[in-house]
This record gives sequence, structure tokens and C-alpha cells, in this order.
Amino acid sequence: MEGSNGAFQERAIEMNMEALIIELNEISKKKVDCVQDLLRLTTIQKILIKNGDIERLSEFIDQKQAVMEQIHNLDIVFLEHYNQLKKNLKINTFEDVDVVRYPAVKELRKYIQRIMELLKQIGDLDSQNKENLRLDLDKIKDEMKTLKAHQQGAKITSSYKSKYVGGQGVFIDNKDK
Repeated sequence: MEGSNGAFQERAIEMNMEALIIELNEISKKKVDCVQDLLRLTTIQKILIKNGDIERLSEFIDQKQAVMEQIHNLDIVFLEHYNQLKKNLKINTFEDVDVVRYPAVKELRKYIQRIMELLKQIGDLDSQNKENLRLDLDKIKDEMKTLKAHQQGAKITSSYKSKYVGGQGVFIDNKDK
């Protein structure tokens, strides 16, 4: 009887681990969807930056922030399940999970790989977007300097015109006589 009780407990643990892996797959699938949405929003940002549409850019940044919050919440739940899986299976990483014993791990690894690929694409796009924004900001700074110099010149010219318009030239000789 004791042997069957041990086998029953082992099978219960196996079922629990399978359920955890299935749950991790579901979370990862949702994360893939969110990260794809993040990539789409980042691509739109690139277009808005090229077109100089700063007002709409702000709107998309807000949308990206909301998606990142969803991803953060998914990550919290994922880590809870992952840590439970690691503890129960006495493993350090997913690479240590026996895929013959737990075949659903193959799918989980594919989701994780896809997430990593998408995040790399987003990182590359974000870098381009930051560089384009930096270039635009530098251009605006240069334009502001030029405008300020023109305004300063116009102010000086205006000042001279208003002081000396219609006035006769006066020469003052300060030499000692």
C-alpha cells in the first residue's frame, strides 16, 4: 500500500508540473502577443518621428507604456510559476527540464525564443528612434540659435535706426586743445 501511495504522490507532482508548464505556455503566448504589439507601436513611432508628428508620437508613447505594464504583470505571474517549477523539479533553468518527460517545454522554449527575437527587433528600432530624435533635437537647437542670432541682429539694427533716424551725425573731438 505504501508503494502505491508514493506512486500516487509522484503522479500528482507530475500532473502539477505539467499544469505549471501549460500555464507558463499560456502566459508566454500572451507575452508574445504583447511584444508583437509593442513592436508595431515602435514601428509607428519611427514613422511619426520621420514625419515630425510629435503630438501623435506622445499618444503612441502612452500606448507603449500601457503594453509594457501588461508585459510586466505577465512577467510577475510567469516568474512565480517558473520559480515553483524550478523548486519542484530541482532545476536551474528551462534547459534542465526533461523534454521527454515534459513535452510542453518544447513549445515554451519556442515562445521564449520568439519573445527574445521580438525584443531584439524592438531594441534596434528604439535605438534608431532615439538617434533620429537626437538628430531632430540637434537640428532644432541649431535653428533656434540661428533664429536667436537673427532676432538679436534685428534688435540691434532696430535700436540704431530708432536712435539715429533723422539725426545728424555728430563728431565729438575729445583731444586736448
